[in-house]
Amino acid sequence: MEPSMFSELTRISHRLFVSNLTKSLTTIVSIGILYSVIAALIFITNGLGQTLKNYSNEINDGEVYLLTEYEGEDDDLIERRAKKYHGEKIELSKSQLDRYGIIENDSAIILKFTNFTQAEQYYNRKDTREFGYAKDEYHVTELFSQKISAKQTLEDTKNEKIIPITIVLIIASMLIFVFVISHIISSDDKIIFMYRSLGATKKQIFFIYFSYIQEICFYIIIMMFIVGGIMAGLSKIWIEPYFTDWLLSYFPGGTNPKVSTFEFNEDFIYLFISLFASSFLSFLLCIDQFFTKKISQRIKGA
Repeated sequence: MEPSMFSELTRISHRLFVSNLTKSLTTIVSIGILYSVIAALIFITNGLGQTLKNYSNEINDGEVYLLTEYEGEDDDLIERRAKKYHGEKIELSKSQLDRYGIIENDSAIILKFTNFTQAEQYYNRKDTREFGYAKDEYHVTELFSQKISAKQTLEDTKNEKIIPITIVLIIASMLIFVFVISHIISSDDKIIFMYRSLGATKKQIFFIYFSYIQEICFYIIIMMFIVGGIMAGLSKIWIEPYFTDWLLSYFPGGTNPKVSTFEFNEDFIYLFISLFASSFLSFLLCIDQFFTKKISQRIKGA
């Protein structure tokens, strides 16, 4: 497509947006509200996740201490797993054990990890085949705090509640797209017929209406960030006390955290992809309505 033709078709697409301004704004608001809720949920979950990460790094200088006990016959198993995940064996004095209420028997070993990811991998015990042990015989307990448990609980909440809600809202937005685009195309029969009479090809008409849908997506993204950001910011008022209580339950004796409900991450890339994918799918589902035969039938029916 030549640059001049591309520019002209883009201008026609924008005029289509303006001529259908009421429908366009209705679409932007209805779908924008759904995506604003999704964006707010992402902002909030990311912010709380970052709050937990920052708070965990402040406790014991980010180090993780794990008490490990193995009931099997392999005496070197704990040391071999510790070596793989870079855990360092340490000894605590009796006064330290008593202070934190730690009961250590002869088979128990305390390991210190400076890397949280490696500590979590050691804690999860997903290498039973590699090292040949039964998971129920290998016991790992966090000491001084529950950094790993807190992180995994937050991730489980996201996977079990936030993601399903997001999927439902995306499906709802796609259904709205299909309904609105179908309605706009059917109401533009005479305009489309005029384009064809003036020599416009099917591809050019497809481009005009597809560009129109993408312009709607652009304004949805703007609304999503503005409204979603405001919702996430306001949510801090009532989320902060509950999250603080929840967090301190994993870090006994800790100080109140600085809670954030606003954080970007790669989840927004997937959100953009879902928006444009749903708009593209909606366009494909309505594409048969551009055919001359269908248009003629609708005009005659009117």
